[in-house]
Amino acid sequence: MFSHNRDFKCAACTLHSAARTFRIAVKHANSAGVHTVSKGTWVQTERAAHESWDLLIKKNPTAARLMHRIVSQMDKRGALIVSQKTLAEMIGVHRNTVGKAIRVLENDNWLETVQIGAASGGVKCYVVNRRVAWADK
Repeated sequence: MFSHNRDFKCAACTLHSAARTFRIAVKHANSAGVHTVSKGTWVQTERAAHESWDLLIKKNPTAARLMHRIVSQMDKRGALIVSQKTLAEMIGVHRNTVGKAIRVLENDNWLETVQIGAASGGVKCYVVNRRVAWADK
């Protein structure tokens, strides 16, 4: 479990920045007919995060699997914009199970979320705690 600290600083700024980046990308994608996201080639994790991840695997294996998948797909800002339905398909569980796992990850400060678009039919941006993992620049 991770505490809020200055290293998880300005998560709201990161969320808003990711949402702004998403809106710009969608605008360009709509005009070009293509949507690409730069996610780099590697991610790093803090040693303490590895130890905590082991505890998360014991506490909630689905949340641990989901966190692994989110980290592996996050962009260079540590964000992933995706629907819960798509996350469910990625790990082979029901959408409601993903929702429960996301709540565990949020409550334990592994990540934060922001809604993009309408609550119904929109997607969420998942921003990984920088004390857990970060991507190459």
